[in-house]
Amino acid sequence: MKQAQFDKTVALVNVDLTNDFVLPTGALYVNKGEEVIDPVNALRENFQTIVWTKEEHDKHHDFFASSRDGKKPLDTVETEFGTQFLWPDHCITGSFGAQFYKDLIVKDEDMVVIKGTDPTIHAYSAVYMDDRKTIIRYPDGKTMPEKLREKGIQTAVVTGLAYDFCAGMTAYDLAKEGFNVILLRDVTHSINIPLGEGKSTVTIMDDMLAEAGVMVTRKDELLQTLTAENINNPQPTPCM
Repeated sequence: MKQAQFDKTVALVNVDLTNDFVLPTGALYVNKGEEVIDPVNALRENFQTIVWTKEEHDKHHDFFASSRDGKKPLDTVETEFGTQFLWPDHCITGSFGAQFYKDLIVKDEDMVVIKGTDPTIHAYSAVYMDDRKTIIRYPDGKTMPEKLREKGIQTAVVTGLAYDFCAGMTAYDLAKEGFNVILLRDVTHSINIPLGEGKSTVTIMDDMLAEAGVMVTRKDELLQTLTAENINNPQPTPCM
């Protein structure tokens, strides 16, 4: 992609590029996840605001399969907020798996937001927990949308893992919060769980992002997308 310094109102939001997702030996490896690392490092040179999200879970989490008798990863359970997948133990606080992948260029001035710290509910998105009503507040008491607005951010460019879970849900929620959102499809990868009747977690996310008005494009088309007339006048709305 042609190097350009984007306007200060545009942030790069990189989702969950930690060892458990990126490494083939990781607890919840996303197929070809390591392929997004170099593009993310190259992209950061275009942005003044860089955001990284990461998960940090307790050793016991209600949505680890190990916490449910007779269950295995990718089994589902019914909850008060709908059907939920169970996962292998991953991104345990303080573990190697919860660390950012070693080749990422993460600087001290970047914003890092940590999600998944509540052991009773998962949080794919870095904005809302999976009950889809509880907004995540970070140690300073602020939400991710509040942090972005404080920096004057109006447009978020989203990359990371996985498209059909954490990256997609973060993009979806930021759009619902009133930001212009662009997801770079070639700088994400998917878990892609079949759901029957021709549907999968990928097709469900495709539909959700379209409904929320997220612009899905490729990194080589980002400059053109950012200069498009339809994102020049964003109107962010307050957090719920």
